[in-house]
Amino acid sequence: IRGTGNTVWTGAINNSAARATSTAPLNISIAPDASFAISGSPTFTSASNGTTTLSQGNLILGRTTNLFGGSTTQTFSFNGGTLSATSALTGANAIANPVVIGGSPVIFQGSNGIELGNATAALAMAASRSLINNLAGATLTIGGGGLVNSAAATLSVLGAGTTVFSSAYKAGTGANALQMQGTGTLTFKADNLFTGATTLNAGTTVLDTAGRFSAT
Repeated sequence: IRGTGNTVWTGAINNSAARATSTAPLNISIAPDASFAISGSPTFTSASNGTTTLSQGNLILGRTTNLFGGSTTQTFSFNGGTLSATSALTGANAIANPVVIGGSPVIFQGSNGIELGNATAALAMAASRSLINNLAGATLTIGGGGLVNSAAATLSVLGAGTTVFSSAYKAGTGANALQMQGTGTLTFKADNLFTGATTLNAGTTVLDTAGRFSAT
């Protein structure tokens, strides 16, 4: 998907028999002020290993099921741009697909809460990345299997929103670190396992009952 206009997609996204093994059911890189909204009850089929990629522009999630494909193993590769939702994607409606931050910065915005809830890796990185949380009056929650890094990396949290780690920032690979640089609130509710430094430069950081900064 390319261009400068706004698009609303309400139908199914299917692969033909000739493209049954396609690994890219949807790739979005539109103008920074353009939007692509997925609403209604679309379905992705014949692409169980496919990845939905957002590199630029505004992706608006207007439904609570089949967000990034018909299987929760299909990855949302968040390489840039902005993600928002027209209704709360939390609890039973949390995003069940693994979300991989493949570029910086990635931005969460809007007025509805978003929870990343994949059971294996709700959020993943392979290099240092910046996450901007500008949700207003709502919370970005890292739940499910928590944050898992496949290489030594630092996650920098920016923005004015409230970010909650309800699951752990896992040890991953190498020395992984965390920086709080935003003006919002960062809350840890889990026993984090990452081994790098925690740097608090701005905003408010809260350690809940079971929360701690890192494994050491």
